[in-house]
Amino acid sequence: GKVKLQQNPGKFDELDMSPGDPKWLDVIERDLHRQFPFHEMFVSRGGHGQQDLFRVLKAYTLYRPEEGYCQAQAPIAAVLLMHMPAEQAFWCLVQICEKYLPGYYSEKLEAIQLDGEILFSLLQKVSPVAHKHLSRQKIDPLLYMTEWFMCAFSRTLPWSSVLRVWDMFFCEGVKIIFRVGLVLLKHALGSPEKVKACQGQYETIERLRSLSPKIMQEAFLVQEVVELPVTERQIEREHLIQLRRWQETRELPPSEFLQVAEATWLVLNVSSHSGAAVQAAGVTKIARSVIAPLAEHHVSVLMLSTYQTDFILVREQDLSVVIHTLAQEFDIYREVGGEPVPVTRDDSSNGFPRTQHGPSPTVHPIQSPQNRFCVLTLDPETLPAIATTLIDVLFYSHRFPSDLLLTSSSGELWRMVRIGGQPLGFDECGIVAQIAGPLAAADISAYYISTFNFDHALVPEDGIGSVIEVLQRRQEGLAS
Repeated sequence: GKVKLQQNPGKFDELDMSPGDPKWLDVIERDLHRQFPFHEMFVSRGGHGQQDLFRVLKAYTLYRPEEGYCQAQAPIAAVLLMHMPAEQAFWCLVQICEKYLPGYYSEKLEAIQLDGEILFSLLQKVSPVAHKHLSRQKIDPLLYMTEWFMCAFSRTLPWSSVLRVWDMFFCEGVKIIFRVGLVLLKHALGSPEKVKACQGQYETIERLRSLSPKIMQEAFLVQEVVELPVTERQIEREHLIQLRRWQETRELPPSEFLQVAEATWLVLNVSSHSGAAVQAAGVTKIARSVIAPLAEHHVSVLMLSTYQTDFILVREQDLSVVIHTLAQEFDIYREVGGEPVPVTRDDSSNGFPRTQHGPSPTVHPIQSPQNRFCVLTLDPETLPAIATTLIDVLFYSHRFPSDLLLTSSSGELWRMVRIGGQPLGFDECGIVAQIAGPLAAADISAYYISTFNFDHALVPEDGIGSVIEVLQRRQEGLAS
């Protein structure tokens, strides 16, 4: 940081005097009071500490406009400000983001995803018991290590331990972050007794979020980190292995259509008959009246459903069957320029144009617990705008496990939650409404995903506890 400051005299003052991007300024201001709210520097709204924190974070968004601001940068900058003036803290933050943790704060968070895979692979050598348990529970590293790594444990460990870890981190680099993470996992889940107390995903994640004070105590933690048999060379070797795997998953051929295996899928909006108006049929109506008749014709569809809007993905070869099957009860639309266009029984093309020109679209691999398929960006007039948004929400690749999603637009982490213990039969689709209703009443955002055989709900990771509580109460009510 000192070298950067010397190489760029007056740069921080220049950035500090600039107005900044309003898009980031509002987000930064909302985060200021959340950083060490009981520390004397940050306890007062609009106080000296919060003002300096705002200046540092705003300056970074101007220094790296292509990255902007990431919430995990706020606690990093706050810790730095406790030990140095704003200008020095800014250049130290730059060094952390560019040298120590490069790529951690980019929009797609690819570096943190890669390091999560590295951490998990190293855990197999450090604690086979913990590794086996996390594998069996299908808990992705991002669910527990994202805040650890991105905030350099500043929001996890006691203050005395944070200072010791940061000392080692600045002296020895990112290997310390890996070692600390491995020590915490080893002592939280590294014995049969500890694993036995964590029977499910929720209990395991809660254990990792509420770590025992003993394993975070300064003297114990530092000693364990120093003695852990994980070298920098091992981390580098694992990095190369995981990077190679990562690159292999990205080498997918371009295509023109949505594809599942050899099938081309088309997006339709299915609405109830309502005269000239187009109204969503609703999850219960869709589940009972769309899936069941299609199942009788052995037609599989993928449903994208929010609480208010429903779409189905239909295989191209099944399109005429789907239209004839559903037309008696439903109006079927596609969307052109934001306007609904009816899909008729007699129109063989049904208004689904084939893109003839322009660059090849981008293919995104998608997978659900029992299905893997590719979704790609199409011409806006081909794919309904809302369905495009839903597919974006679903975006993730097979480098993720089957129960984790990362939205590419907001960077939010989502969990895949299985509805019920077994695939739902067509006579049991009322459970969709039973789940969507209480979640909506609890003001919890959720997406309902239904394939031919499986039903799932997507909920934000930070609300997983509330979701489980709501659904458990609902289940207990149904049982009674």
